[in-house]
Amino acid sequence: MTAPGSPADTLKLRLCATREDRTFTVESLVGGPAEAQARAQVARLRREHGFPLPAPDWEAADDDGVVLLCRAGDAAVGSVRLVHASPHAMPSTHAEPAEPATAGTDTADQLAGAAQAVIDGRVHLTSRTLDEYRLLFGLTDQDLLGGPVLDCPGGASSFAAESRALGAQVTSADPVYHLPPGELESLVRDHHEATAAFGLAIADQLDFSWAGSPERHLERWQNAADTFLQDFTVLHDFAADHGNPAARAYVPAALPELPFADRQFRISLCGFLLFTFPGAVDQEAAIRELVRVTEGEVLIGPLEDPLGSPCRTLDLLRTRLADLGITTAVREIGYSIHPVQRGVLVCRRSR
Repeated sequence: MTAPGSPADTLKLRLCATREDRTFTVESLVGGPAEAQARAQVARLRREHGFPLPAPDWEAADDDGVVLLCRAGDAAVGSVRLVHASPHAMPSTHAEPAEPATAGTDTADQLAGAAQAVIDGRVHLTSRTLDEYRLLFGLTDQDLLGGPVLDCPGGASSFAAESRALGAQVTSADPVYHLPPGELESLVRDHHEATAAFGLAIADQLDFSWAGSPERHLERWQNAADTFLQDFTVLHDFAADHGNPAARAYVPAALPELPFADRQFRISLCGFLLFTFPGAVDQEAAIRELVRVTEGEVLIGPLEDPLGSPCRTLDLLRTRLADLGITTAVREIGYSIHPVQRGVLVCRRSR
């Protein structure tokens, strides 16, 4: 995403966001790429105030700068105004152009970019239990125990640890798994706080009946995060001590390029990414890659964003996938945290 007309040196950034009776304003002089600074400020609001503000999209550019809208579905719930400032107002921190990337750095750059999206708050790092995975994907014991399972992105969920305790073979892939355990724990805690604030702010629009209450749901997430962090630390240290990072149960990787062999997994799960944050990764490329590494079904869900708005391009996406030899179907699974239940997308190779 580029910022048409955005100045490259020093900017005055003003972020104002209003939701019901809550209003926050952040104003500061910044240097460097406008988009990165805007996203950093949005992440700051999320962390410091628990404000449920989506990542911004570029909306317009004029002589005064660039205006971005932060949308929740079709509603604009906040805006960012990037205003030109005099170059001497603040020393520019605009970096020198980087050396052109070589082919060998493409995967590393992709992984770093995906991890940064999580760190910045453009993609949320969630902590979900095995029970929630069963509900979300309609999983059975046969699904879990019938062969290797891929969870991508795995986030900070306890699904893998709980499933392995039952005898399942689960590999979790996520870009943040390149972080050492201590840094990852801090990131998980920050995202938990932001997600908790978001969930409680819109609790009246969600269905927590399966968990008992919003508070009980958040308690389950906290327990899931604790289980994940303990499991991640143990396995991370084991892999490091034995000099075999490739054997990790938690693999640093990001769609749409995964370091796995064709048909390596019997089933693959992709939760809370492709349709939750539709701009985070190329949906078609990601699904092609998941199908490549999967012998059986690829299950993707939910099919709506965090506020329940459906993916409006789903039919077009399914048509394109069919042209590529990938069959798709929407499977009703009887669970949704939103009032409207839309199921999961089931994908598999047709030839």
